[in-house]
Amino acid sequence: MKKVVVTGSVGVIGGVLVNGLRGWQVMPFNLPEHDALRLADLNVALMGARSVVHLAWNTRTENFRSGTMDPANALMTHNVLERSLYHGVERVILASSVHADEYPNPGREHIATTATLGIPDSPYGADKLFAEALGRHYATQGIEVVALRFGGVNRCDRQPVQDAAERAVWLSHRDCIDLVQKCLDTEAVPGNYSCIYAVSDNANGWHDLSNPFGWTPQDGDRLR
Repeated sequence: MKKVVVTGSVGVIGGVLVNGLRGWQVMPFNLPEHDALRLADLNVALMGARSVVHLAWNTRTENFRSGTMDPANALMTHNVLERSLYHGVERVILASSVHADEYPNPGREHIATTATLGIPDSPYGADKLFAEALGRHYATQGIEVVALRFGGVNRCDRQPVQDAAERAVWLSHRDCIDLVQKCLDTEAVPGNYSCIYAVSDNANGWHDLSNPFGWTPQDGDRLR
């Protein structure tokens, strides 16, 4: 069975994927046993892996509200990509964020796409743009890279009610699993690189959900 390493596997998205992905041997990778800052840990984990889903991120030191950047987060992304290249990993899926461009702005007339340069809403958003750019670089070296601009995934798997912006970028567990599954199972990533928005089909949403993997959200209040 094909092996996929999921870093940050005890986080909300990581837990959803570890329990939901099918047809893959899923290897959880998380503190304290595993650390993406330690190359030796990555060397062991990535041996024989076909794909990596890189979610590891220290949100305590860096998040969209903190106003700060933690260099360790960027270093983890670099380490995962560099070690993946070294070990012959075919595909890396990187966790970016809707905060990488024009957030929040629900209900606006124009649609946000990944075809234009993002304008981040915070240092956190800018760091996610850096991760995307680093992915583009490694895609030129032969790795297939998919950057997913995740919206909001919560443990209760319920669309937020109070905050209009959070409601518009909600991503259900089912849509999250289906998207990542399709990114893993697809035969090839066009041009070795793709960046797409990962949000459900929400009313007042402002993101272009087109993608080359045949993913169509099944949840969201626009569909009710």
